[in-house]
Parts: sequence; structure tokens; C-alpha cells
Amino acid sequence: YYLQDEALKRANIITTQSPELGEIILAKFGRSLKPKIRYALFCIESKLYNLIDQYRKSEADIQSFKVRMGIKSKYVIVVGHNASPFNNHIKILEQLNTLNSDIKEKFACVLPFSYGTSDTHYINEVDIFCKKLDFSCVIIRDFLSWEELALLRLSSDIMIHMPESDAMSGAATESMYAGSLLITAAWLPYGNFRRNGLTFLEVNTFDDLPDVINKYTEGTLKNKEADRDKNQMNIKSYFFPEATVKSWTSLYNELLYVKES
Repeated sequence: YYLQDEALKRANIITTQSPELGEIILAKFGRSLKPKIRYALFCIESKLYNLIDQYRKSEADIQSFKVRMGIKSKYVIVVGHNASPFNNHIKILEQLNTLNSDIKEKFACVLPFSYGTSDTHYINEVDIFCKKLDFSCVIIRDFLSWEELALLRLSSDIMIHMPESDAMSGAATESMYAGSLLITAAWLPYGNFRRNGLTFLEVNTFDDLPDVINKYTEGTLKNKEADRDKNQMNIKSYFFPEATVKSWTSLYNELLYVKES
């Protein structure tokens, strides 16, 4: 805390991705820092989004990827974005396991464990836990190529992303762009998604997950094509580099002025 506080006091500008995160900084380190706060979204890597567009209508490539990964179920639920324990994989899987057996037969959970931790104990713990469940779980351990990651996003019907904390999630943004329904935690500072017109679901607790999945598989909760199209369009409009680079250019020019003066 001391080192962070000293760094923030010395900084000319403090960048953060949203007003929610800005308030966290001010609450923790003091509201005297408010004049330094600037909001700027990180610039995303366009390559993956271009590949998602390339494969979007290639059902053969999507199905081939699912076969290679051992995914056989009707619905695919991606849990988290890496192997870090902070993704709360076990808490999520515990709730999904409370669903009726006829629901669990319809989906497979995919856990992308390609990176995120070197803690083999946790990875083994999740692996052992998955083997006790009444539904299919696929743990991806190999590092995915750009193409494979795009196909994973397109293979997913639902992404459940409920980490302990986050700033903004690139994986969640990619999933929504590919057409997945994002289910996330209300405690995360994802106001940028709401303010920029993205459709997703927030739950207050892990206990809320079974009801949401029930409604989805029953068809009462649909990921409508109009919502998918709107998400894709709004992500392009507000999260692509053509939009986000403007804030960083402005910050760079502001800092140049401070240095010269």
C-alpha cells in the first residue's frame, strides 16, 4: 500500500478503465487524487476478432474443433478464462451440479486452463472435482493458437465469468462478440458493458446460477439473435482500437504538455 500510495502521489496522470475503478482508487488512496484520474479502455488485439469473423459461419471448422477438444454436448458453457483459483471454478461447478439430471445431460463445461497459474495442486484439485460431477467437463491444458481461441469463443453458448475481482475482461468481451451469453457477477465493475449497450446477465451470488441455466435450457431465457448482433456492433463501436486509441492519444498529448511546461 505504501509503495502504491507513493507512486500515485508522484504520478501526473492515473489511468483507469471505468468510473467504478476510479472510485475504488479514490476510496483507497484518497480523494485528493481525483484531478489526476483519467478514463481509458485498454486497446484490444484485433487479430482475434478478425478470426472470429472469419470462422463465424464456418460450422465445419467449429464442429471439428469441438470434436478435437472432446466436446459432445448440445450446449457449451465456458467457465472462467484461465487456471487461476480467483476464477472460482469449483464454486461455479458446485452450483451447476445441483441442476436436474435432464438439464445436465444437455451441456458440457469447458475450463480453459492454458495459462493463469503454475499451481499444479489447484489444477489437480479441479480435475479431481470434475470427475465427481454428473455432467461433462473438459479441461483445456494446451496453449491455444489464435485460430483455436477464436473457435473456442464461437463454440461457446454461455460464458460464466465470476472472478474475485477484475478491471475489464477481454475474454468476456470476446465471448459476447462471438455470440455467447455472458453470465457474470454483480460485484464486478463492468459498467462499461452496460453503458455501451451490451446485453449480458449479472447474478448476485453463485446460488443464482442454477435458475439462470434452467431458464436458458428451457428456452425461456434466450440469447436472441438481435442481442448477439447488437453486442457485436457495440463492441466494434466502443471497444475496438479505432475508438479506444483516441483516449490514449489525448493522454499522451496531455503528458507532453505537462513535460514541456
